[in-house]
Amino acid sequence: MQPGLLKQFKTKLQNTKSYRRRSIMTSQSLKKITFKLNQDMEDYRPLEFESLWGIQIKPHTYKVDNIPYYIYGVSKGDIILAIESNKQIHASHLLYRGGHSTLRVFAENKSDRIKIINYAKKNGAQCTSQKGSSLLAIDIPPSIDFHKIDAFLSNQSDNKTIAYEDACLQHTISDINRINECYSLSTIPIWAN
Repeated sequence: MQPGLLKQFKTKLQNTKSYRRRSIMTSQSLKKITFKLNQDMEDYRPLEFESLWGIQIKPHTYKVDNIPYYIYGVSKGDIILAIESNKQIHASHLLYRGGHSTLRVFAENKSDRIKIINYAKKNGAQCTSQKGSSLLAIDIPPSIDFHKIDAFLSNQSDNKTIAYEDACLQHTISDINRINECYSLSTIPIWAN
């Protein structure tokens, strides 16, 4: 990382509302941002890297524009600091939370996956999946009732053929253990509100 770059962004982020206003007014350019994945508590890491699309809002600063599939601690709409190295852009720090939460769901049966996707979409969430995969990523925007979708998934989950986990929690919840687990697994350092 370039010396002083993180400090420079910290100073600019002191007034978050002003930062958001300036960011929206800058020109936008879509770039691929690479995240190095960490192993989770069971030493599982499906891939070494995951790439997300980011809208460049100023130099080294990007707004995440799609749903993370394997990344922890980052959701669609978050603002991240990224550094270019060897013609690739690498995520460095989370600067600002956009308010979205991301849940990951394992559903072994296709009919269960369809049911979960339909319920999530009906309730305002977005889903992404890979063809032939039992894994879904669900994006819950800030204006959507997280608790309703969370309760549905909890009721569906049997931890055998259907299970889910918190990839990034930004909605208000009362379970501090869930929040702490998300922070502890974060793919990049969190330096945000």
